[in-house]
Amino acid sequence: MNKIKKDQPIKRKNISYDFSKPHDYFLSKFGLSEEEIDIYIVKNINVSSLLEDFEIFENLHNVQNWSISTLIQRELDHKRSNMICKDYLLGDSKSKYFPPLVAVLIPTDNNYNPSDKYKSIEQDELNNIKTKFMKGDDEYNDYEDPKGIAGGISIIPFYDEQGKIVWDKRAVSAVIIDGQHRYKALEKAVENEKDFSECQVTVTIVDLTKICTNTQRKPTEIARDLFVTINNTPIEVDETRLILMDDKDALATFTQVLIDDSDLKNDPAIPPELIDWKCDGGKNDISCSLSGVLVLRQIILNALFEDSKISVIEDRTNKKNVKKWIEKIDLWIYPNPEILEQTDNNYKETLIERYNSAIENSQEADDDDDDEDSIFLFSYNVSVSKIIKNKFKKLFLSTFREVFTNLMPYSKCKSLAIRNKVLTKGTPLSLYY
Repeated sequence: MNKIKKDQPIKRKNISYDFSKPHDYFLSKFGLSEEEIDIYIVKNINVSSLLEDFEIFENLHNVQNWSISTLIQRELDHKRSNMICKDYLLGDSKSKYFPPLVAVLIPTDNNYNPSDKYKSIEQDELNNIKTKFMKGDDEYNDYEDPKGIAGGISIIPFYDEQGKIVWDKRAVSAVIIDGQHRYKALEKAVENEKDFSECQVTVTIVDLTKICTNTQRKPTEIARDLFVTINNTPIEVDETRLILMDDKDALATFTQVLIDDSDLKNDPAIPPELIDWKCDGGKNDISCSLSGVLVLRQIILNALFEDSKISVIEDRTNKKNVKKWIEKIDLWIYPNPEILEQTDNNYKETLIERYNSAIENSQEADDDDDDEDSIFLFSYNVSVSKIIKNKFKKLFLSTFREVFTNLMPYSKCKSLAIRNKVLTKGTPLSLYY
């Protein structure tokens, strides 16, 4: 077996310090006794500063030479970050928000390889911070002198839990361990639209220095633990909840129409009390439910769209699938007249024109040698989604209501529910169901 030849290591330039910008922070803490960790919540950092002072793992100098035991991040999925950029940041949605990114400060040696421990604090470094940032700047009149957390990491306190944090990029690397795809998507967005460089984000910096000292563990070991914990702890939102919350996926909104009880003048197709909200395996519990959320969605998917959907990004990157979906929408819903009327005759908002535009954009990107991750990605705006949803409601709600109200065996089940006051608000059975 041939040994993989690693690139020659890059050595640092012989300069004294390479400081990050001093970033505003609020200090928080987490953990008990010797496991307590300081958390620096860096607020109001613009994207240009994020890209300048923070890095993702794959972009670190000499990262190809890091041993397997020091890896602290999964491999970046460029296609995923590209889709986040195109579909979300550069898309039509007016509400754009990213949760805070999580970073750690990893000590590195002169060859940019990870160090086993942080360097000692040097007074010369603190003096340089004071001279470079504080001398002659009125902003720092009420700040204390810089204090070292570890070699290469310092704070300039304002109050006990507030101040500015700054680090020497020669001694430590600020590595994003949660949010690398958001980071890369922001980087791509700036390349397409310079205004994104001024957008503000929040970064949570986890201070590893104390716990490394207390436990005698390496910074990369602690960082690896954090990464695994952060990425394994969250529980995915269940599929039913996603259907009820997604206002852009047509299939989800059609399902919402059938069970929505917010219209006081009209009953839903099925009363919420008689809906199976779990639908394990896509089958509803027939002992107490007329149908289920996932069952209704599957009925619509099979009957109207012949299993063609655009519920997730993977669906919307398949040209053949999207084209079939649009054909079925036109056949069953035919929303174009309403789209044109409610968007001031803007033909570009029709679904077929959006489809053509997505093809053109992907072809243009394919012609650009610098963009290896270009993909076809179909999308439409939220206002069009509402139009399609309302058209479905006008056309099909009454039919579904007829089935679940007047046809057997549903009518008998509903009659029993009414007789036993399951549908009477406030009764014990209603609350139970």
